[in-house]
Amino acid sequence: MSEGVQTNVQLKITKEEAPFAPKEQLGDYEVRRWLWFEKSRATEAATKAIDRERGIIQWDVTVYYQHMLFYSVKKVPEGINWTLEFIKDGLDVDIGDILNRIVLEVNTVSRKERKDFLGQLSSGADIPGSISTGPAQPSKPSQSPET
Repeated sequence: MSEGVQTNVQLKITKEEAPFAPKEQLGDYEVRRWLWFEKSRATEAATKAIDRERGIIQWDVTVYYQHMLFYSVKKVPEGINWTLEFIKDGLDVDIGDILNRIVLEVNTVSRKERKDFLGQLSSGADIPGSISTGPAQPSKPSQSPET
């Protein structure tokens, strides 16, 4: 993993950060970068076929984030049963927002990685996993018909 992206974050959520959270949800959490399979499962859980023949789907971002939290949060305060149901029905909004922010940071690429990748695209370099069509050929200037 390149520099700039943390893959494991330990944090303590306090009453100051989440003033209305239940006491049992305050404390130590650990977040880690999720695995490819976990991300695929989250995508699958959040996707519903609306019209299979035409390939129309509905993607539920709330379900996706619920699964992202479930898979990425690896340590919670003692006494919390960290399940999809708890995240849906019991997680305090402030705690959820703090964890979601950290989880998104851990599960994304850094600005430097994005910039490097986009720079490769604009330079015409082959990107791993892409189909190379060779260097772009300059287009010929259009010629207007002579009158």
